[in-house]
Amino acid sequence: MSNPYADRVRGELLHEWRVSQQLEVSALASKSNLSVAQIRQLEGGGHSLFYTPAIKESAARKLARLLGGDPAVVVQPLDDFQAQDEPKVIQDLTHLFGQKSVPRKPTSVFY
Repeated sequence: MSNPYADRVRGELLHEWRVSQQLEVSALASKSNLSVAQIRQLEGGGHSLFYTPAIKESAARKLARLLGGDPAVVVQPLDDFQAQDEPKVIQDLTHLFGQKSVPRKPTSVFY
């Protein structure tokens, strides 16, 4: 199962489109009714400024339209995103199961 909070927004595209138009972040913020910090987070990653991943993805599509880009390509489809994550998950599980557990000493004794 994939992480529902995983970032599927392709911020590098938004950044590339904005820079190619020589548009400052503050100007795009005014046009889009988003904050400068939110635009920076859309371009660079993170989710703390958006209530849900769906809201962030919607904002990314809105910026894509404003910048003349294709809104459909700015958010990775869930199937593609999950396919990218699977090898990492398998590697992590293999690594975890390959480690031997080390017995721990009790930190306190209860009587």
